[in-house]
Amino acid sequence: MRVGSILSLLAVSAILLSAGCQTTPPPARGAPAEAVPLHSLTSTNFSDLAPLRQRLDGVRIVQLGESSHGAAEYNQIKTRLVRFLHEEMGFDVLAFESDPYQCALANQTAGEASAVATLTSCVVGVWHTEEVRELFEYIRATRTTDRPLILAGYDIQPIGPNKQGRPDYLAQVVATVDPAYAEEVRALDQRFLTAYGSGRRAGRAYFNEHRSELIDGYVALNTFLRERESLLVQAFATNADPLAPLMAQQISYSMAQYLRQQTAETTLEYMELRDQGMAENLIYLAETLRPGARVIAWAHNAHIQYNNQTIDLTGVDEPEISSRSAGWWLRERYGDDLYTIGLYASAGRMARNDREVITVTPVLPNSLEAQAIPAGAPGMLFLAPTDGSRDPLWHQPTSAKYWGAADLPMILSEQYDAVVLLRETTSPRYLSVN
Repeated sequence: MRVGSILSLLAVSAILLSAGCQTTPPPARGAPAEAVPLHSLTSTNFSDLAPLRQRLDGVRIVQLGESSHGAAEYNQIKTRLVRFLHEEMGFDVLAFESDPYQCALANQTAGEASAVATLTSCVVGVWHTEEVRELFEYIRATRTTDRPLILAGYDIQPIGPNKQGRPDYLAQVVATVDPAYAEEVRALDQRFLTAYGSGRRAGRAYFNEHRSELIDGYVALNTFLRERESLLVQAFATNADPLAPLMAQQISYSMAQYLRQQTAETTLEYMELRDQGMAENLIYLAETLRPGARVIAWAHNAHIQYNNQTIDLTGVDEPEISSRSAGWWLRERYGDDLYTIGLYASAGRMARNDREVITVTPVLPNSLEAQAIPAGAPGMLFLAPTDGSRDPLWHQPTSAKYWGAADLPMILSEQYDAVVLLRETTSPRYLSVN
């Protein structure tokens, strides 16, 4: 890693991640390990989820993972968990592993637009499915209540088609106090988007060639916005989009971090820059954009695990290495006020990100997937003990599947607070062939 990369990483980290992170979790809430059969993947009768109530008392952020982005039943059970958390546990923000700007725009029109339009304009294509559409129908329905479910994104990757208005969006915020600088900002962001839209290889080549000036441009913009935050927030107080000055800060941070990631010299740096950025975006969402809100985060298991860097990824058929995930940084920040639920399946079929369908590999003895699921139950909810007891499932070495294929060794208590294991999965019903 370049010395300059390290210094600039630390500088941008300070933008959103304040000092004094909590590293020692508060006292445990004192509950033993539990194994609860699920009676449904879709029911709004949440009696089988009741054991989560004690665990979630006082929790600020719940992370919902998945071992693959391509399983219909994963989308169904996560939708059910979101509804439980919103309707019965007081969580009012749902943040996806997707672009913050695009999800913020989608959130503004979620009450009037169709569920499909909101879904496809916010979340990345792996979740453009009929199962997730049902979640977005629910989001739309909540807009007529006194507790709408707020939609957000927290990835640094600007994946999606709805960024063409972003240069004007940023310029409008800046022009409130400095019209001349607003034109510079517009040109900077348009330059980035043009390179980004040129294709992965060409874009990365351009980012490497112009690395310093692009990163410095977004860091300067972030500094400008932070120094004038109170003035800008006041100026936009009666605007149709009062959060625009704060969202502009998050965009400028995300683009600087994304450029660092895309120009990283090592795979470790590449992996960790993204996940650190995700963590900082989620913190910013919970503490600045939506202060005091309780947040649900929707992502892959690899992003939510507490100690992904301890998992041996040897043999995984992807260019990935053991690195700290967003869950590591969030745990540092929130300690016991963060709760993380992993999601796995014992059998069935799943789709990769390119929609190629694979069959889940055979279950290994003594693995998570080898745990018994009672007849008639579509899955099990396993809850880690918080009373200090040591449970074999949670504290002895086991393995769990990555993308339904590779069996990764781990100790569950080092990664999650709870795990959902489904009996079988099928590939999603995608909304389009693209």
